Amino acid sequence: MAEPKLVFQVCLVGLALAGLGGCLYFAMAVRRARTFMCRNGSCVSLTETPYASVFRVQNWQLGIPFYLLVGAAALTWNPFLVWPSVAVSVVAALVSVFLTFALTFRLKVVCIVCYIAQAVNLAIFGLWLWSLW
Repeated sequence: MAEPKLVFQVCLVGLALAGLGGCLYFAMAVRRARTFMCRNGSCVSLTETPYASVFRVQNWQLGIPFYLLVGAAALTWNPFLVWPSVAVSVVAALVSVFLTFALTFRLKVVCIVCYIAQAVNLAIFGLWLWSLW
């Protein structure tokens, strides 16, 4: 049976890679590249809403350092990386809940890529919580 720490590490690294993939996907959508889930400019229009950025920085751009931090923290299990990753994952989880609400009830848009990214953030937060319990 695998050591529990190793299971957490593998899961966190996998989630970090999935998050980076989502960031790359939105980077392509913003650059007007044709993406298989964004037809008719739907992803581009979402990235132009007030919910798509914090202090004029796109959410996907903020996601890149976050997912790199999560991946590095999971691989090294260094407390100087783990605790900042945990702290930022709390913020990411709260923002994800808000963005899910905004997409569903304010913008009334179904964005599968967005929901997957938000689920990834919530899963990262949950795994950190569970692994540090």
